[in-house]
Amino acid sequence: MTLGEIYSPHLANIGRFKEAIAEQQRIIDSHIANMDATSSGADAGWSEMILWLIGKEASDRALACKSFESAEAGFTKEDAAGRLIAFHQAFLPGLRTSLELCRAGRPLKGFGPLR
Repeated sequence: MTLGEIYSPHLANIGRFKEAIAEQQRIIDSHIANMDATSSGADAGWSEMILWLIGKEASDRALACKSFESAEAGFTKEDAAGRLIAFHQAFLPGLRTSLELCRAGRPLKGFGPLR
């Protein structure tokens, strides 16, 4: 977790959603740009889960569901390669359930915990 990943949820908590989303997306973009060098699909997936929380708080269903999709993809890729640690593996069932809810058009308020 980076300092930015503490700052972006803080921005969301005080209602500065546009800034929070931009900061968290910057972090995700950095993970993607540095994939295999200093970042992994798990790092990007974790950052996407933080973006999901921000999207949920901002009532931005499209952003939240896109973040679920990206987080699940990153975790699944790392898991298939045997590189996903148990901590992150524990989130996969919740991510997959949430993706099903997104695809079914369910409102964000009906989503449970990821873990």
